[in-house]
Amino acid sequence: MILSLILLYLIVFDFRLPRIVLGILVGIGMAISGCIMQSLLKNDMASPGPLGISSGSDRRGKEISPTGLILTGVAMGSGYFALSLMITLKLDEKQYDFALRWQAGSLWGDDWSYIMVLLPWVLIISFYVFYKSHTLNALNLGNQTASGLGVAIKKEFIGLTIAAVALASGSVALGGNFFFVGMVSPHLARKLVGPNHKLLLPTTALVGALVILIADTLTRTISFGADIPTGIIITILVTPYFLYLLSKAS
Repeated sequence: MILSLILLYLIVFDFRLPRIVLGILVGIGMAISGCIMQSLLKNDMASPGPLGISSGSDRRGKEISPTGLILTGVAMGSGYFALSLMITLKLDEKQYDFALRWQAGSLWGDDWSYIMVLLPWVLIISFYVFYKSHTLNALNLGNQTASGLGVAIKKEFIGLTIAAVALASGSVALGGNFFFVGMVSPHLARKLVGPNHKLLLPTTALVGALVILIADTLTRTISFGADIPTGIIITILVTPYFLYLLSKAS
């Protein structure tokens, strides 16, 4: 009896629970990051990739251009991809396999020591973003309207952008590429509760956590003939939804 309880404790606390908690944290981080960027850039296809923060903040006296910020982010993303590819090609077989799985989206950091670093990171930044819900609502109305409501456009834009990048960075560090979660979660949450960020942000966080947990459960319970990273399952699941969005937009 005691041995059974010890085994149950080890299975739940040391093997199952850390992965579940990590999936929830990564889902929250990526989802909120995507929600912030979609609102700031007024682009429903924005996701937690690299952004040109310095480019946007150094242009004193000029309005921040979401289009310019997106293009700068695309350029930076291409440069980062080339650099990471160059580094990856120099790895040995074991390191190369890990890098490929990380890039595909794998919850590798399911250890309490890693989780206890990510937990305060995600919670503190998320609370900051929730506190700025009214600011995001104002910015969503347009820069001129937000400025008329007393919002310091550049200060808030840069602060929220840094928060989005910080959330995505922490999540990617232990979970790899889950950018699709940051893209699809705000869409689904917006369908459920509307554009008010006081409801949208927590709903987005919940959707993001559920998407990763469901996908990760599928990878661990269904045999696909190989050890498939969770991110690939998410991509397969959300692709029909984006095709549906594209068909409605056309």
